Amino acid sequence: MRFLSHLHVPAIAGFAGFALGLAVHSSTAPAVSAPSPPGFQITHVGAVLKGHLQQYGAGIQGGDLGATAYADAAVVVLSKVGLHRHDKSDEFIYVLSGSGTLVAANRKYAVAAGDFFIIPKSTPHALTATNGKFTLLGFATPPQADKDMIMMSN
Repeated sequence: MRFLSHLHVPAIAGFAGFALGLAVHSSTAPAVSAPSPPGFQITHVGAVLKGHLQQYGAGIQGGDLGATAYADAAVVVLSKVGLHRHDKSDEFIYVLSGSGTLVAANRKYAVAAGDFFIIPKSTPHALTATNGKFTLLGFATPPQADKDMIMMSN
């Protein structure tokens, strides 16, 4: 996995620790377990992708994976999303499949499956798939409000 130059090390370490904990939990969790704490859920991303995806915007489809008071997660499929920003949420995005260009803070980056990037709130950004579509796993903190996608001119 390559990281882009403007990433925040503590956030990456936290994400890596979460992923490692999830991998260890997944391989060691008993088949039958005690009742889950309130708000706990497990969602299979593949099942969400095979299900009915919602229209998030022009050419953007997705499925919500879950949310807490502090963050939300979604899987998103898109070929292009124009220049926009989120003034209230930071975004953490992992590219599941596809390749293309990320424009963030007036710089262009080539991104592909396996890349992870962080977009701090209020940072203008856009994504364009090279061929076909991107499939992204996205997290926003705090949870992204419906009206917190401010489109900008290109």
